[in-house]
Amino acid sequence: MIRRRISDNDGGLSWDPRWWAYPEVVARLTALHQAWEEDRCGHRPRAGRRPGRRG
Repeated sequence: MIRRRISDNDGGLSWDPRWWAYPEVVARLTALHQAWEEDRCGHRPRAGRRPGRRG
């Protein structure tokens, strides 16, 4: 994961309308979505198994 300070030098933070162009944002939102789905479904995949495969 990427760690860095976010400065507020200009008096306020803003959301860039091109958020999807930043790999860090995409990675964080993807991880958040995956965690949400795992919790929503009530299970976590077992180690060594690919999602979507049964048996």
